[in-house]
Amino acid sequence: MYAKVYGFPRAANPGTSNHGYGRAMDLLGNTSALAEGRSKSPFEFGSTADTWLTLNGKAYGWDRPEHLDKNGTNPEYWHYNWIG
Repeated sequence: MYAKVYGFPRAANPGTSNHGYGRAMDLLGNTSALAEGRSKSPFEFGSTADTWLTLNGKAYGWDRPEHLDKNGTNPEYWHYNWIG
């Protein structure tokens, strides 16, 4: 039901998300300003923050899966998984 309302694969069924288990995070920036169209996310592909995270994230235990990268099958600049 949840995925039908919010869209698959953008929304996982409750209790199945790696976010809920603390194994993923979404970096968006000021979500109110983004929703209102007043700003862009500082984490968008190619930004300074994205470049730094891509180069250094693994050293801190975070990585964006390949299928979520800019040229992946489901690009999401904001998503990082905990890899330890």
